[in-house]
Amino acid sequence: MAFYSGKMKYMDVVEPYHPERILRQFGHVQSIPDPPYRPLEAHRGPFANKYSVKYGFEHDNWERWRNHVLAAEVRGEKAVFEFLATPDYLPWFVKVSHPVITNPVFEDRVMVASTIADNEILEVLEWLYVLWHL
Repeated sequence: MAFYSGKMKYMDVVEPYHPERILRQFGHVQSIPDPPYRPLEAHRGPFANKYSVKYGFEHDNWERWRNHVLAAEVRGEKAVFEFLATPDYLPWFVKVSHPVITNPVFEDRVMVASTIADNEILEVLEWLYVLWHL
């Protein structure tokens, strides 16, 4: 399992790689990740397939690879259940995610995520988190 966090390069393509944004997929408890890298340039063409993003790349990343490995405290602990997250993660995720869902066919109908359901989910996850740490 690779916990390299940084920019990867193949030929002239540079892509950011942030395993800390998907810790659950690596079997760890998800926590709030650092912000993603900002591109140097971004250009949108007339069609969706014409969007281009350019990131800077430091060529000595591979020589200094230890500087780009997620520290154990950033990786967090192993998760017993794949849905586990730190107590502050879900409120953060709701804040930075898309709480409003629109149907492109019926644009006059707007569904807002239920805060009651969100609170119930948070309570269950917090209960499981506490239970696991007993």
